Amino acid sequence: MTRRLCDSEFPWCPADARSSEFYKLRAKDLSPTQFAVGKAELAVRTGRMRKKFQKDPGILHDYLRTRPVPIVVRGKQFHLVDHHHLVRALYDALHKERGKDICVYVKVMANASTLEEVYFWKSMHEQNYVYLFDRSGGGPQQPATLPTHIKDLKFDPYRSLAWIVREHHDYVKTPHRSRNSSGRTFSGPVFCWAMTYSRANTPSMISPLR
Repeated sequence: MTRRLCDSEFPWCPADARSSEFYKLRAKDLSPTQFAVGKAELAVRTGRMRKKFQKDPGILHDYLRTRPVPIVVRGKQFHLVDHHHLVRALYDALHKERGKDICVYVKVMANASTLEEVYFWKSMHEQNYVYLFDRSGGGPQQPATLPTHIKDLKFDPYRSLAWIVREHHDYVKTPHRSRNSSGRTFSGPVFCWAMTYSRANTPSMISPLR
């Protein structure tokens, strides 16, 4: 069992990375494709990762090795298309101890380096790889306004509420596609439930989750 994170045979992810291949990347090099995460879920995940690392860094390493995060490569940009909570929790748990050396294992879903900017984001939208609505449900926002670092994700109180409901088995996390008021589709039950809560509940009901 290794005593270091990302200490394995996987190489660092290059700009010419091939689809379906596995690599490793520093968390600071990942570009988020959404604006917010749920604070409640993040707090729980951060605590679990910190506990694993304090017990034995190798335990956390093995945990991360079996949970590669999906990315889309475009030149020297590496777009994180899922597992934002996992990466943010890892950052929050270890950035004081590890600084910029925090890294994760990644799986390349596609290399879109040949696509021009406008076609790249069109493809990302069509594949449900980007969610351009902010913590209040406003949008779609411009891709250029997405956070550039995982630490810059805001907290969405409705996503916290959706996660708490899921943890209490009131719904099952399954692949899902839904449509918002603008007619755009997006995937994931947490996003769907969060948007439903944002319309149906008052701020006073969810303020403790902020």
